[in-house]
Order: sequence, then structure tokens, then C-alpha cells
Amino acid sequence: MERINLLFIWMALSVRAILLIITKYGHAFVALLTFLWGITVFTNAAAVLDGSLSSKAFTLRGVTAPPKVGATGGAGKGGKGGDAPGGPVAPGGSGSAAGDGSRVVGGTLVRPSTELRTIEQEGLVRSVENKEVNTPGWMEGYAGDVKNGWKVFHIKQGARRGAVVADYLVHPENQAYITQFVKTENINMKYRDIVVDNYKSATNGHTNPKVIGTEDIQQPAARASLEAAIRAQGKDVNNIDGAPLEFTPTSRGWTEIMTNNAFTEGQMKMLPSLSDGGKTVSIQKFTIVAEGKDSPDLHLITTIVYT
Repeated sequence: MERINLLFIWMALSVRAILLIITKYGHAFVALLTFLWGITVFTNAAAVLDGSLSSKAFTLRGVTAPPKVGATGGAGKGGKGGDAPGGPVAPGGSGSAAGDGSRVVGGTLVRPSTELRTIEQEGLVRSVENKEVNTPGWMEGYAGDVKNGWKVFHIKQGARRGAVVADYLVHPENQAYITQFVKTENINMKYRDIVVDNYKSATNGHTNPKVIGTEDIQQPAARASLEAAIRAQGKDVNNIDGAPLEFTPTSRGWTEIMTNNAFTEGQMKMLPSLSDGGKTVSIQKFTIVAEGKDSPDLHLITTIVYT
């Protein structure tokens, strides 16, 4: 009704303008074109007001907020946090980005390209310690035959006192990677981008890890997923200390471990970025290793195969 009233007002003003033009100049044809142009402009404006020409990026009141890149964290000794939007985070945990990384630039909603971002593009600083460590106990038997030689890396938002973004280990010879902590809350990189870029940087450009470990997952949604998978195999999460449980696409618990778990989902989405001589890449299995009783640490081991 409001739009109809506006239309009548617009038409009345247009008719008056036409009469003035004809009276003064006698150009009826020009006046008619003016009237038709006015109707066209009004119709398009009314359509925008009605929302028929709007897009998901815009509203009448301005640009809508893009999907928020969520807080992450949740794996690592003493760590809290994880991969779900708004999840709590504290150093000592690992997680991954939530949301699609979209942002508004100059009034336009920009979605990230399929090309992986790098640590350098994000303006982050990567450093490596002048020491090597042995395979963590929970990874023994899964991360290759060579136990020593793990390189220790850190990523910060600044060279000195910048916030910690990630702590991780890489063993190039064993083709293994371990996430100890990652927080993507304030950067435009996803968990899977960070893992792939970190591995490439430590292995002279290779993208063929065979095992990815995620230490002490404590992010609520991801941990709940692991606990549900454990129960699906008829086990008590508080009574499986040191007994690894394996999950394949055909085993009980696979659905649970792949549901609402940004670590497993992120690693699955990571596969197109991995390669080894043109071979087909796939996840062979997930393994959960528990340490302790009564809310034990839950570690995730992902075995990747190239065929």
C-alpha cells in the first residue's frame, strides 16, 4: 500500500512536470520520454525497497555482517577451546577455523578463494626451535620408525610478544605432523590451511603427510564427537587408558567421529590439497588414544594413504 501511494505521488508530480514542459517549450515527445523514464526509475527503486533486487550481502539498512570466523583451540596439554564458532580458547590447545572466512571489503562481501592461504600472506611469523624432540608417547607406533628428530615450530602474530597462533611438530622423514595448539580466531586462515602450509614449509614443498596427530582435544564439540564414537564401540571413555580405538568408514563410530568435529571434517576437506606423485589420497582410519582416567586426554591420530 505504501508503494502504491508513492507511485500516485510520483505520477502526479510527473504529469505536472509534463504540462510545464509542454506549456513552455511545446515538446510533447520530450515530456513523454521524461514521464516514462521517471516511471522506470521509480519501479526499480521500489523493487529494491521491496527486496526483490537485494542480495544476501546487502539489506536496506546497509551491509549485513559476514559469517564470523570462530575461535578455535582445544588440543594440547592444559588447553581449552576448539574448532566451533565462538569456542573458548587457551594456549595449549589445537583447533581450526570456523565459518567460511568471508569478509566485507569496500561494501562488498568477499569470499575466500579455493587457493590455500599461507602464513606469510597472513602476516604471521614462523619460528623453529634449536632442538629436536622424540615422538610423543601417544603417537608411538603410528608416526614412523624414527622416534627422534621431530622439529619444533611456533607461529605468532608478531616476532616477539605476538599472540601465539600455533605450536606444532613435524618429522619430514616419517612424513608426520602433530598439532599441539592452534588458534585461528583473529586470522583469515583455516585449520587445514595452517597444517598444509606448515608441512610444506618444513619439508621443502611436499604435501604428502602420512599421519597427522592432534594432541589432547578439549574443544567441547570435537571432544563430544570423540566420546560419542568411543561409546559407539561399546567402550567407556573413562576406562580405556592406553587402549587405542580405530575407526574406519565401515566400522562403528565412524559417523559419530565425523559429526560436528572440525578436526576430522577439516582433515577430510584437506585431502584435495595433498598429493604424492598423482596418487589418490584418502583417510584410511582415525585412531583415538586416551591417556588417564576420569576425563582422560583424548588424542586423535589420522592415517592417510596414497594409492
